[in-house]
Amino acid sequence: MENKLSLDSPVVIVRVHRNENSLGKALDLCQAFQGVSTKTQILIKPNLVFWDDTFPFPLYGLLTTTRVVEAFLIYLKERGFEKITIGEGAMMYNQRLNDTTKTTYQRLGYYRFIKRYGIKLIDFFDEPFSPVNQGGVRMGIAKSVLETEFLVTLPVLKTHGQTKASLGIKNLKGTVNMKTRRFFHSPKVNLEHCIALLGQFLRPKLSIIDGIYGLERGPFFFGQAHRFDTILISKNPLAADAAACHLMGIDPEKVTHLQLMSQLLEFPMGERDLKFLGDPPRNFKKNLQWDPEWMEDGSGPVGFKEMGIEGINIPKYDNTLCTGCSFLMNPLLVMLLSLWKRGKKSSGFEVLTGKVMQSHGGYEKTFLLGQCMIKANRSNSKIRYAIPIPGCPPTLDDLIKVFKENGVEVDLGDYLNYRKHLVERYKLNSQFDPKDFFE
Repeated sequence: MENKLSLDSPVVIVRVHRNENSLGKALDLCQAFQGVSTKTQILIKPNLVFWDDTFPFPLYGLLTTTRVVEAFLIYLKERGFEKITIGEGAMMYNQRLNDTTKTTYQRLGYYRFIKRYGIKLIDFFDEPFSPVNQGGVRMGIAKSVLETEFLVTLPVLKTHGQTKASLGIKNLKGTVNMKTRRFFHSPKVNLEHCIALLGQFLRPKLSIIDGIYGLERGPFFFGQAHRFDTILISKNPLAADAAACHLMGIDPEKVTHLQLMSQLLEFPMGERDLKFLGDPPRNFKKNLQWDPEWMEDGSGPVGFKEMGIEGINIPKYDNTLCTGCSFLMNPLLVMLLSLWKRGKKSSGFEVLTGKVMQSHGGYEKTFLLGQCMIKANRSNSKIRYAIPIPGCPPTLDDLIKVFKENGVEVDLGDYLNYRKHLVERYKLNSQFDPKDFFE
């Protein structure tokens, strides 16, 4: 693929209206396909993080809306583009049920696009990954991504508990293989440095940020979604990400992977430095909190203090926590909170995560989540009684089993009720429309 970036390209921001082709208006303003041959191979990379058929979950602000994806396909077909592919490498959330990229495509209705618009659907995990060395970091990138002539990143407007923002450039992490994703979270490298290198190497020709919804305290479904009703488009993905940060009340200079790319490309990201077309950015600004709050002593989320939970130490995750294991943190915290609500107080233990955390002792039991944590604390003499939760990542069933076997009576039913609550809180709010995802 040809790695050129249109640094002087403006950011187009438009309000989404139900009865007009808002995306088409934005694409025309951006001159997104000016001079591009209709024979060009186009690869669209949406943000379809995962799917879960076991527990209900809200999609708002989490996944790229099907509505925007289809509007983009219509736009391309009306202009005669013939070689269109959608590609994704979604996380397998439930290994037992084989919830893969194909499951996500199926649930969101993407397979109808094949016949309706003559496109191809690709699961990156079904094809080879080619080795690439960028800035001394080895990556395995999906072959179709490297071979496409016109890469489009189509993320959601959302925050991220590790990187502050998850937008067009971070969306590219879904193009690399699992080995590379785990390595990005290795203590040997820096997660955001790796994301910046990946963005610098792939350099999408177009970034379309789906801002119908924005997600606070993302990137997962337990964050709070807000209606933004906007779309941001630029032929400069760094400019698009910077503009999106400004809309969410986040300084892009403090988003490390964007700041690193800004330095590499000598591109300023201040709001006054960006060129805007369409609607004024001020019409859409809404400050979103990106960081889940932890207690001052770092022993657990603020909910623990509110519930009076003591004698448990769950240090806040760091950037070495991979996506697979991070999926388990929310159910664990929810089940522990529910345990105390029912009066079954259990204490005297700690839970360590990621790849570098070390126990400092003082607890009767130390739960080690995942292979990396088990290895990191294998020789830690300060641990009184180590309890490994093996797997890369462990399954939720395994996590529950290990806790119960060691006297912590967590209940999966509590987590199911919590997930139902997350879905229900949007149902009575007319701002959240499931038709944005389902035909």
